[in-house]
Amino acid sequence: IDSLALLVNGVFHRLRPSAEFSRAVVLTRGENTITVVASGAAGSATDTVRVFSLAEAKDVHVTLTWDTDGTDVDLWVFDAAGEKCFYSHKQTACGGSLDTDVTDGFGPETFTLSHAPAGRYRVAAHFYSGGSPTLCRVTLVLRQGTPEEERKTRTFLLHHEGELHEVCEFFFEGATK
Repeated sequence: IDSLALLVNGVFHRLRPSAEFSRAVVLTRGENTITVVASGAAGSATDTVRVFSLAEAKDVHVTLTWDTDGTDVDLWVFDAAGEKCFYSHKQTACGGSLDTDVTDGFGPETFTLSHAPAGRYRVAAHFYSGGSPTLCRVTLVLRQGTPEEERKTRTFLLHHEGELHEVCEFFFEGATK
C-alpha cells in the first residue's frame, strides 16, 4: 500500500500506508459514512460502511487534519467566553471538548460543542513540531444534522514550528433546540 485515506462524513483523513490501521474519529448523530481508500502497485480499492450513532448532535464540530507524518499540529478553539480549548485544556466551562488530539502526524484533532452559547468563536492552528511545510485543512460544521447545517473548509500551509495560523472566526446565534 502506497497511499491510505479515511473519509468520515466527507472529511478527509490521511493515514500511514499499512495493511492494518486504527484512528479515533468523532461520529455525528444519525448515519455516518466511513470510507477507506487504499492504493498501491496492484491498483486501488475502496470500501464503505455506514454506522448509525445516537451521539448528541453538535452545534459546533471542528476537525483539523494535515499532510505530514511525524508532525504535531494543535487545534485551538476560543469559545464565546474567550476560553481556549486545546491539548492541555481539553474541556471548557460551556461544554466544549477537544475529543481527539493526535501528536504523530495527519490528525485528526476534533473539537465539539453540543449546546453552543451565542457569540464569537475563533479557530486557530498551532504548528507544534515536525516536518514542514505542512498543508492543513480545517472543516467547520455548524448545527450538525439539522436543516440549517453549515459546512466550511479552510486549507492553509504552515511553514515552521511555533507558527500560529488564525484559521477563521464565526458567530453563533445560539444553541439549537
